[in-house]
Amino acid sequence: MHFLKKVFISGNLNKVLPFLVLFGFSNDCISQKKEVSASEKIEQYINLSSTPSDLKKIEIFENDFPEIFKYYPNINPINPKVKPGLSSGFSSKRLHPLEGDLKAHNGVDIVAKENTPVYASANGKVIKSKFFNGKAGHSVELSHKYGFKTRYFHLNLFIVKTGETVLKGQIIGYLGNTGGSTGYHLHYEILKNGKYINPKKFLHIGE
Repeated sequence: MHFLKKVFISGNLNKVLPFLVLFGFSNDCISQKKEVSASEKIEQYINLSSTPSDLKKIEIFENDFPEIFKYYPNINPINPKVKPGLSSGFSSKRLHPLEGDLKAHNGVDIVAKENTPVYASANGKVIKSKFFNGKAGHSVELSHKYGFKTRYFHLNLFIVKTGETVLKGQIIGYLGNTGGSTGYHLHYEILKNGKYINPKKFLHIGE
């Protein structure tokens, strides 16, 4: 068994806290509550983590705790079985293709053919599904456990409604070129505890 798995699954978190810190886990991501289950520790860690580097460390447990990771957005939203191709990455500043000035790009642009199915990247609830949503075009926003939100922009069509519960890997719409878009692609965003984080870290690109 992977050493970090032994650390988490052992009974007393106080005894293993030094090992977690040694292996790069942030202090604020680890509670010193005694005698909690492994699944509780993993859920607590995910809840408190806010950076992709901290979150990536917990993915070694995905096969052992599949019920937890149903709510963790780590699949390619246009094809859950393969790595996506990106036309534009996450950036604090980039030259906007339509407006010609420097602006933050708070997600990634995933290229594919028109009407390619778009999938929910984790179990969650639809908190917004809107046609003609300004520069986002036809768009969907999902809320997930552990402080995650995901957003899907420039759709040709969405097939879910606000308030609906969706499952990881469920089709929620079809890729398009609506709103402020220069070609067929999905603009995809992930927020964690209210802050944008780089989706590339969850799509297993360049590993």
